[in-house]
Amino acid sequence: MFTTLQKLHTASTGGYTYPGFEVARLGTRENVKRFTEFFQNSHFAVTSNHLLVKLIESVPIEHGNDVRKYFDSVTDVAYEIASAVGVCSPAYRGGVTNKPWLYGTGNTEIPVAINDYNKEELEFTAENQYGITEFPPLRLLTHPITSVGLDIPDGRTPATEKGLVVYLIDIPLLCTQYRAFRLKQLETQPDAPEGPTHFVNRFVLPSLMADHLNIAFFNRLNALLQQRPVSDVVRRLPVGLPNYNEKLRQLCEEVLDRFVGYKSNFGGYLANIPLALNNERLLDLVRLPNLFVTKQVSWALFIAQLPYVDFLFTLDDTSDGGGNDTYRNLLLRELKIALRDGVFKQRLPKTLVDELETTMQILAAQ
Repeated sequence: MFTTLQKLHTASTGGYTYPGFEVARLGTRENVKRFTEFFQNSHFAVTSNHLLVKLIESVPIEHGNDVRKYFDSVTDVAYEIASAVGVCSPAYRGGVTNKPWLYGTGNTEIPVAINDYNKEELEFTAENQYGITEFPPLRLLTHPITSVGLDIPDGRTPATEKGLVVYLIDIPLLCTQYRAFRLKQLETQPDAPEGPTHFVNRFVLPSLMADHLNIAFFNRLNALLQQRPVSDVVRRLPVGLPNYNEKLRQLCEEVLDRFVGYKSNFGGYLANIPLALNNERLLDLVRLPNLFVTKQVSWALFIAQLPYVDFLFTLDDTSDGGGNDTYRNLLLRELKIALRDGVFKQRLPKTLVDELETTMQILAAQ
């Protein structure tokens, strides 16, 4: 991973506002909330062989244990569970999944198992959506979509834009939240309780929508900056919601008009460039949770962060320089070390290795 990128928050100073777009960003957040509620109240299900279902079914539900004990017991075996299904973790290098579970045919997905939350008290009830709204068990780090329309990453729709997808899975959190859901099902509908296939589709996948939209917004910014094509293909929604897509597309143009040629340090860019949802900035995407980073996971995190380094370098090149030489040199050093590491060739398809190495070589030559 780019350790230097994680230090940029110390050089971050915010202040820019986008008053003409706050209604759209607030509305987008509300749309995510309402779209999420639609899925939570539905009864759709993923297939029984879904990766997340396999992870959940790897841990038996212990009805007698309290929540904290159950969470701790899953934590003890989480990385072994991840390794058993080929998921990357601090103990196992892993690789790409056997099929793209979130973004459909044509994409290459790399899940990374983590244990991010250390809580004194865990409360997962039906009333708080089993804690998923406050503590999502999955977090997207990168995907290739540039369309800013609402979508749920369920892997059912063939990809219109293809590339790499990297996401984090907190297995103890996921399993503990499923346990709360399952116990509630046994209490309220004991004759036909729903299982992990419904839980994943109703609660887990919808919790990714905010991440999906914010990353799509960044991808669009980056593609426009690099003069690459973007997509406006949007998914047909099963629920009527106000459409803010055009306003978000205009916001992308506004951001580039403001920052192309603007001299700033990298921290300033990250602090002042907005995302699709209100009160969120590019810095929030770049910053990773507290992870136990080993060589087994650093390669996947490196891939996830590469687009942000590419964006910062390109934006910096449009100005006379914002005093970023120190950070650039540190990031370039990390790039060159990664180029010498053969892990990408071991873990990724050749076409993606070639694409990654080309990007890295271009950046490393600067």
